[in-house]
Amino acid sequence: MYAWFVDPRDGSLVLADAARQPVARLPHDRDRVFYRQRTATRPYGLMLEPAD
Repeated sequence: MYAWFVDPRDGSLVLADAARQPVARLPHDRDRVFYRQRTATRPYGLMLEPAD
C-alpha cells in the first residue's frame, strides 16, 4: 500500500497503490473501526482500528 484516504461519500477507508489505484476498500463499521467481512470468495476478513 502506498496511500490511504477516507471516502467522503460513504466513510469507507480506501487503500491505494503507488499509481493511485484502489487496492482495498474497507467499509466503516463503528466508531473508528473499518472492517471487510469474509465471504465465500474472500476467505479472510480485514479489520483496522487506530491505536489511541
